[in-house]
Amino acid sequence: PYIPGQNIDPQEEARQRTQEWLRGVYKKELGREIGQEGLDYWTKDIHEGGQNRNQVLSNIRRSDEKWLGDTYKTELGRELRDEGREYWMNDMREGGQSREDVLANIRRSDEYKEYQGGGNPIEIDDPDPIVCGPGMVTNSAGDGCVVDPDLPIDIDCANGYKVNAAGDGCVKIKEPKEKDPRYTPDPNRPYNKYWDSIDAAADAGNRMTDDYYQRFLPQMKKEVMLGIDEIGAADRYHESRYEGKPPDYIDPADLFKKYRGGDSDDDDDNDSDAVKTLTQRLDELEKKYSIKV
Repeated sequence: PYIPGQNIDPQEEARQRTQEWLRGVYKKELGREIGQEGLDYWTKDIHEGGQNRNQVLSNIRRSDEKWLGDTYKTELGRELRDEGREYWMNDMREGGQSREDVLANIRRSDEYKEYQGGGNPIEIDDPDPIVCGPGMVTNSAGDGCVVDPDLPIDIDCANGYKVNAAGDGCVKIKEPKEKDPRYTPDPNRPYNKYWDSIDAAADAGNRMTDDYYQRFLPQMKKEVMLGIDEIGAADRYHESRYEGKPPDYIDPADLFKKYRGGDSDDDDDNDSDAVKTLTQRLDELEKKYSIKV
């Protein structure tokens, strides 16, 4: 079993086995070496995306490149080579050509007409095929044999670990999250009217508290800030329209006496009219809003 700190990380070891398997699949299904981009993509799909090897293999077999290789074997009687692969895949990816368009173009070629007319397919200088023994498959380089990664492997994981989705390594078991006990009582608890009454009251109180802090207070703060902004805007607006000069009083009592008519030293008619008007308005407001005892 895997023991942290003493053995190779089982997840990394599993990823390496997956990548070796992918190299063999690409060599067998697509007739070429897998690039780093494809290697990273399919490895992530298996170990992080929840896909298993059979699903990845099915996706590869449904790809345009696999279809193109099969089309070459059927229509031209030979394997797809790098030049044709690059040309037609570029035509499909960037040229907007469909599979039907590519097939029609292949069938217009002289090579297709010669092969379908009984001619021999173009010979490819391939080395003698390598025959591997039971439980072995050709490696990614095509020049040797390796253990078949598709064979089932008995994996013994340590406590706290389990076999991953690909079936070729161990992953740590995630502890289940505890249920939030604030609102939901134990569903297996027998019915009791006292317990349920207390739970209902506590549940209502918790929800009211949450509503107060999560909805009411933020909304109230928003409205208060809006009022402050409105007051500030009004102050700036009327301040810019004021054409006179405010009285220069430091003591609030002097300012109060002036506008209440107690300042007898000011004989200016305009100021007197303003004082009378302001005094009349203050009297009206006092009568309207004063509390009678």
